[in-house]
Amino acid sequence: MEIRLERGEPTGCRETTLPAGLFRRIRHQLNRQQGRCVFIPIRSLQYLAVIDDEEVVFVDGMVKHRIEIAWRAFRPQQCAAVGDPVPFEECRYSPQAEEVAPRLLREFSEALALFESRHEAAPEGPATVVPLIVRDRGDDR
Repeated sequence: MEIRLERGEPTGCRETTLPAGLFRRIRHQLNRQQGRCVFIPIRSLQYLAVIDDEEVVFVDGMVKHRIEIAWRAFRPQQCAAVGDPVPFEECRYSPQAEEVAPRLLREFSEALALFESRHEAAPEGPATVVPLIVRDRGDDR
């Protein structure tokens, strides 16, 4: 599947941090998809998050081809400990993005949790062991 998205010049960029747990969850989902993009619907904002190797972009559901916000340039190597927040750059591409950005971290985290619960659910019921029956080669049954 191929989706083409466009972005204009940023209306503003800022350095910020992402909680380490959320960063690990993003990377985990990307690894599960073996490097392909991951699409996370954020219904509460009517946005779609697209995770790829380099960034997480957020697309407004009303203007489906234009990136509104991008989280990019993640720098986990700058963290002193595993639980330290991961620095990154947040770029906004429209005036509407300025309004949405403060809510985005919380709403994205909740949407990712819902996505995880639907895609990583453990199989229902207990596991069973199937006995292996070995027959002799001379047995014609």
